[in-house]
Amino acid sequence: LAFTCVDFGMQQLRGNNVVTCKNGHWSSKLPKCIALDPLNRFDGSPPIKFKLEQGSHAVTPIGELIINSSSTLHLYCLFPRKKGQPVWEISSKYRYYPRSWTKYTVPQLQDVDAYELTVSAAQPEDGGFFHCVAPNGRRTTLKIIIKEQPSDVTCEPFKNVSNLRVFFASRHHYIGTTAQFSCANGYRVDGAQSAMCLSNGKWSHDPPKCQALQCPPIVLRDQALLATVTSYKHGGMAHFSCLPTYSLIGNEYAQCGASAKWSDRIPKCKLITCGKAPVPRNGDIIGGSKTSYNVQEVVVFECKHGYMLTGHDYTVCQSNGNWSTLNTQCVPYCRFPGKPEHGDSTSPARPYYLAGEKVVYYCTSVEYRLNAENVLECLPSGQWSRNVPLCLPINTKHSS
Repeated sequence: LAFTCVDFGMQQLRGNNVVTCKNGHWSSKLPKCIALDPLNRFDGSPPIKFKLEQGSHAVTPIGELIINSSSTLHLYCLFPRKKGQPVWEISSKYRYYPRSWTKYTVPQLQDVDAYELTVSAAQPEDGGFFHCVAPNGRRTTLKIIIKEQPSDVTCEPFKNVSNLRVFFASRHHYIGTTAQFSCANGYRVDGAQSAMCLSNGKWSHDPPKCQALQCPPIVLRDQALLATVTSYKHGGMAHFSCLPTYSLIGNEYAQCGASAKWSDRIPKCKLITCGKAPVPRNGDIIGGSKTSYNVQEVVVFECKHGYMLTGHDYTVCQSNGNWSTLNTQCVPYCRFPGKPEHGDSTSPARPYYLAGEKVVYYCTSVEYRLNAENVLECLPSGQWSRNVPLCLPINTKHSS
């Protein structure tokens, strides 16, 4: 078995890069890949990154970097400048390679210090071991091979897999080229996370499948809550509502997100009630008042003695928690004041009269005459404006 680290240059292989099976036993323990810190916070070995101009490259199964001849190779030893200057040690004595400080962009860390070495118009004689040695003696080594073509063997591109994304370490699929797999939002990788192009021209692993993530089932513990779900997959919607006479507390909709979580908590349903019913002035509620009423509950009014009810004699608790429009009034009224002897009113007697209504009197015989104003008006106080006049004989003296 041949081993190399997936994150080339940012990881260091500890142990043998080739392990052989002999007599049913492996020749050594399996190696490990140790992450290297470009900020050197733990005084470890410095990472080495590279950039190639006008050429292609391949990484062998044992971690050797093969590049095209005549291409320009930039090697970056990532090490904080404030901690001192690392040293490049090269096995090739073919020529001198320029070195200088620069910056290199590392994901999540942005620009970090890098001690750069450049191999211009690379030739086979430039090949060999390139060691970046930190001031504390810790080192990282790359073996570089220069050829006319990095490899005679290439792997075929992967066939399209639904929702699968493939990221190649190189645009050429030479031996040692790695492919990283990921899935579109709302899906998870079911299979290998990466694959390497092997010396037989085949990938080390088949491409994985992308399984759709599903949000957990919606459990309704509130007996008044209703839910309709379009899908439990990414992008699915849940719509919540309540039974009549209940109001929804929380969001009406929730969406299944890319991380298989609903965008909002399950809402609750609260019983809709109305507060104390409004009572008209000089009125009362038949049966007494309560502090809370359920939807569709009806309150009936009555008026105090001496007052008459106008408008509706009831109000209803509505589904929005408000009482229906109250147009009820308790207004004072006057009772029929009676008729004078030998007299009558111009209109039939009624049991009640509202403020502003009038009663007109006359004498039923020409031999009688009213002794006062013949019009009485019902006042807002519930009293008549004056006493009922008398019908007196015409030949009878009377005081005014």
